[in-house]
Amino acid sequence: MTKIILSLTLLTAIFLTSCKEGTKTDNEEKLTTQDTVAKTSDEIVKNTYTDKEGKKLEMTFNNTKDIVTLNFNGETIELLGQKPASGIWYKNENFELTGKGDDIELTKNGKIIFEHKSDNIITLENQNNEDKNPKMKQVHKTDMPTWWVGKHFENNRPLSKNPEEGGPDFLTINQDQTASYKVGDIIDEMTWKVNGASITFKNKLTEREIIFKIGDSFLMDSYGTKWTIKK
Repeated sequence: MTKIILSLTLLTAIFLTSCKEGTKTDNEEKLTTQDTVAKTSDEIVKNTYTDKEGKKLEMTFNNTKDIVTLNFNGETIELLGQKPASGIWYKNENFELTGKGDDIELTKNGKIIFEHKSDNIITLENQNNEDKNPKMKQVHKTDMPTWWVGKHFENNRPLSKNPEEGGPDFLTINQDQTASYKVGDIIDEMTWKVNGASITFKNKLTEREIIFKIGDSFLMDSYGTKWTIKK
């Protein structure tokens, strides 16, 4: 009888210990899950600007922690948020980032190393076919490199077997802020303007808009398709 009682006591102790360990594991999993949710719930905003010289400043704002991480000239820089009256203001011992709207300035030890102004203006040379005299024409407020102007682009989408669709897609961007855009069997006559790091094309008849992002050597449409210069 004594052996039976000891056995029951031992089994009860093992059962209670297992319950405690199971509860501990469950609690640990819950805490881990809560920590993961907290870590991934930060409000993150990313932005990229290009200056007159073509240098890029990549900014990743963590609004929850009030910090910004910069990627500039291959260097990663972390700055802490300050208390600006308006706009943005971040700094550390050596770097300081300030800005309002599209006006951005990054300094190192008090010296400006990157500057983006919303009123920067590019000009394009427009050839007059009658007198052959080049004229300068203001086209849009931006500082993006204009390597894509006057170029003919195609994409790598497979050609349709239907001959009525008329061959490959193409996009031709003219210097006079007009463009020809073909997808399928219709060629749309468009106008274009630059908005930061993208180009907005508008159909002259329907006013339907198409937006392309500007890459270093390619354009990308809203479907994620790359358009490259036809060689």
